[in-house]
Amino acid sequence: MKQLTLDDWIPGGKYYESHQPFSPTKILFCNQYNILCFSDGFVILSNDKIHQNSTQSTSFNQLCQPYYHSYSELSSKANCEIKHPTFYFCEAEGGFILLHLYEDIHFLIVKLNIEHNEIEDVTIANAPEVPLYVQSNENGIVAFSTQRNNLYILDQKRRFNILYHCTTNYKINKTPSRDEFGIEHLIHWSPDNQKIAFYLTEDEKVPEYPYIHLTDIDAPNNKRFLTHTTKYPFAGQESESTRIGILDIETKKIVFIDCKDDPTEIPGTQRSINHQNSYMPCLSWAIDSKHIYVCELERSQKYFQAKKYSADSGTFESFLFDEEDDCYVEPEHSFLSISKSKFIFLSQRTGYNHLYLYDEELKQTETLTQGEWNVTQCIGYSNNKIIYLSTENSLLNQDAYWIDIDSKKTSFLTEKKGHHTLYLNKTNNKWIDCFDAHDNPGEIIFNGESVYSIENPLNGYDLPKQTIGSFPYTLHSQGKMIDHAIYYRVTFPMNYQKGKKYPVIFYVYGGPHVQLISNHWGSGTKGFEEMMSAEGYYVLCADPITSMNRGHKEESVIYPYLNKTQIEDYDASLDYFFKHFEDADRNKIAVYGWSFGGYMTLSMLLMSKYRDHFKIGVAGGAVIDWRYYEVMYSERYMGYENFLDKESKVAKENDIKEKIDLLQTHLYLIHCDNDPVVLPLHPLSLINKINKTGEILDLIDFYLFPGHEHNVKGPQRIALMNKIKSMISNYLNK
Repeated sequence: MKQLTLDDWIPGGKYYESHQPFSPTKILFCNQYNILCFSDGFVILSNDKIHQNSTQSTSFNQLCQPYYHSYSELSSKANCEIKHPTFYFCEAEGGFILLHLYEDIHFLIVKLNIEHNEIEDVTIANAPEVPLYVQSNENGIVAFSTQRNNLYILDQKRRFNILYHCTTNYKINKTPSRDEFGIEHLIHWSPDNQKIAFYLTEDEKVPEYPYIHLTDIDAPNNKRFLTHTTKYPFAGQESESTRIGILDIETKKIVFIDCKDDPTEIPGTQRSINHQNSYMPCLSWAIDSKHIYVCELERSQKYFQAKKYSADSGTFESFLFDEEDDCYVEPEHSFLSISKSKFIFLSQRTGYNHLYLYDEELKQTETLTQGEWNVTQCIGYSNNKIIYLSTENSLLNQDAYWIDIDSKKTSFLTEKKGHHTLYLNKTNNKWIDCFDAHDNPGEIIFNGESVYSIENPLNGYDLPKQTIGSFPYTLHSQGKMIDHAIYYRVTFPMNYQKGKKYPVIFYVYGGPHVQLISNHWGSGTKGFEEMMSAEGYYVLCADPITSMNRGHKEESVIYPYLNKTQIEDYDASLDYFFKHFEDADRNKIAVYGWSFGGYMTLSMLLMSKYRDHFKIGVAGGAVIDWRYYEVMYSERYMGYENFLDKESKVAKENDIKEKIDLLQTHLYLIHCDNDPVVLPLHPLSLINKINKTGEILDLIDFYLFPGHEHNVKGPQRIALMNKIKSMISNYLNK
């Protein structure tokens, strides 16, 4: 059997991509053609070609091979380097024009001869400024913002036109709310492609945090390093202010939604919102392109209002509904407008994420789905049916369904149970399903008819044995007893021999919005489990009650103490593991995690009942003190009011520095010097406190990765993994 190396297992490794299933990263549609984008190229397939090949025993790899265009092919034709571009497109005479932004100021325009599957021409269009946030409409017109606070379009005639220059303190070159609340796009095209709605962010009162960029000693500026700052809204302090602009492409007229124009008290609402201190998620267009919907979320994040505005004047038109929760509410999905007066929205109002139909004329909400499971995504609307993904069959799965709006009848859209990602072609109601499972590298299913299997890139390799399971547990959290399931994955040591004792590594995360255990191909820890298995370790990974897709009812037990419930679940996971894996050595355990997982690593070392059994903890990019973390996240899960009081019990209980004197196990801290998410202030503040006492200095090591942000990406990730492996081995092999 062939052996895999770190260059094969770890993202950024030389051969990592070649050992991943050949599955598209993005799919676009244009009439009868399907544009499938991959990590190093793209394929354009007609529906005829797909159907013709489906009658043969053809794999998806074989189907795509004759029509594959690599980036190296484009690079040679364009005489420039192309890496991981973003695809946009429009239909043009003689074929397609593909537009993709690949770096700096460049757009690449590719003209294809579809009939002969040839690239006819490749040209470069240089934008007047560096595009930052880019979004195309269904006609292939691209809108983008720039660092100089301008908004441009690149039209089908390959002309760049400036649409708007912002002269106020507001910026159109950064997404609001630090990418929280599901806000992925700065720019939103109207359904008729005539208008653009976009976010503006003002952060003048937000404090700045300094960084240092290392540069070449012979750089043109003749400096050894460069300093810069980033705006960072610390919990309990000044935050950003958000506005929404609506721009008419033809007239260049722009209007702004100004919440201050809303009535102070809107009939039917529970209370008013302080507009100076609110968030504006769920920006969505009505199907008539004359109105937009938006949710306004108060800073406490315990209450929001859904409202409708005129796209012509920006004025407030009507209040739709509101929601409130004692812990927090989290609106993060756009509305799906299906008629002039009806739209679909996702809400956790019952404790689980479900689909609802809102009728503006009747001013009422109708429940479409219900149960103790989550709708994870609303894909689209077709023939009076809503297509969606959910965990109804299993928390480990993401399966595809449709529901008839009138009859409420629900059916599987795809029969195979596992992890599905769906792409819907709005012009002909056809769809492509990218499916995979833990033991299946995947299938690409075209409209439920033509099925192509993805070849297994790991055939012939020696792989570690893995098992996935769950067990029931009753959590005793803050006076509540909650029955739930804890899911786990165990990776066995390579060359496993029964009767031998093996040390254990416990990989942790534990925070909301992350699920490590699922019926999905590949490891949730990106090669770490396999790397340590090859060194002769058991690797245990578990998802506690606070992990993603549990539903608000379970996730919200995290409020307001961010580590107590997870520690109880993690201790239960270790109990279960050592009971069922008797050859695991309970006296040789390492714990490792990154980001929230770094915080949980520290929490386990200080508070777990297994703290005497840990030999080392590795905490990467770890949050130490949530007062040093961002407004949106910290205040949601701990309460805005708990950051206004400097003596807050909640803030102190969540602060690792307050308990660091309990440390009795070796701690290895790793951080990146340009981390804009978990600032280097976190490990430095912890080390500063340890230095002052001097009592546990011999238990601490600190390693700083220069030039990286919240994690180490690219080829240097191999060095990171080797460093972690070396530190763990030093202590578990003693």
